[in-house]
Amino acid sequence: MGPRKKPSNGSSGGVSTPQAKDIKTRRDLNLDPEELMFAKEYWTGSSRDGVLEDGDGYHYYRMTKSGKILEAYEFYELDDGRECVAPLPEMLNIHWINDLGFDDFEALDMIKEIEFSRIKDMTTSF
Repeated sequence: MGPRKKPSNGSSGGVSTPQAKDIKTRRDLNLDPEELMFAKEYWTGSSRDGVLEDGDGYHYYRMTKSGKILEAYEFYELDDGRECVAPLPEMLNIHWINDLGFDDFEALDMIKEIEFSRIKDMTTSF
């Protein structure tokens, strides 16, 4: 057997980014509850899933008190009253201040864990 070839995608052959992100996220889910906060952010425009155009809703976050986003969901309500929730995986491990450039958490409305859990549960109730 010859020498092992390096992957052609430029990586070192370690764990791929999505898997590494999943492992990190799982570890973050076990943080002390005192280190966590729950928040929502109002948005306007089109929904990520393309169903709602020129509407509004909220992004819900579970994050560390320093600002690292551990879970994120998009929520909106349609004209007929149906509530829609979609996960926002692209926001995982993004830091509210360091990565998104906010100076503080003023743009967020702090919420209770039970409100966040209600939104999260809506994604698994299909």
